[in-house]
Amino acid sequence: MSIAPRQLALALDHAESFAREDFLSGPSNAMGLALIDAWPAWPHRTVMLTGPLVVEDVAAGAFDERALFHLLNLAREDEAFVLLTARVAPVTFAIRDLGSRLNAIPVVAMAPPDDALLRAVLVKLFADRQLAVDESLIGYVATRIERSFAAARAAVARLDEEAMRRKRPLTRTFAAEILRVTEP
Repeated sequence: MSIAPRQLALALDHAESFAREDFLSGPSNAMGLALIDAWPAWPHRTVMLTGPLVVEDVAAGAFDERALFHLLNLAREDEAFVLLTARVAPVTFAIRDLGSRLNAIPVVAMAPPDDALLRAVLVKLFADRQLAVDESLIGYVATRIERSFAAARAAVARLDEEAMRRKRPLTRTFAAEILRVTEP
């Protein structure tokens, strides 16, 4: 009896495109996108962008307050631009002058993605992995994950990995089988 050769899945990174033309806009991130697109015509040279979509996070206790204080002072002196990002705007600081400076800068808040944007992001993430999926799969996944880009990225990666491991096509039924294991 012969054993069929087993195909191994290589753990290669999947390149996500972060190019401007691949950025997906919706009501939840429209103000943040408008801010970025308006640069360098910002009304203030220092701005804070807050929300669940940010990359860095100026969270209380998670950064060197003295370094940020000096950076803001230097940026003001040199008329440089500073874009700070945080999940939520920090409210307490050990250095009071830093707190007053940060409380004085404009804050542009972004919200979690709405249904349409989350679905579009899921389609993009699957496409970045060169996977064509149908709307029933997108709809199923979108209603069963946390409303965040991180959760969308994790769900797409898991479904792709499991489909390759099990040699199964990506379908709504398959997604239900895989995601049911992690549903609350």
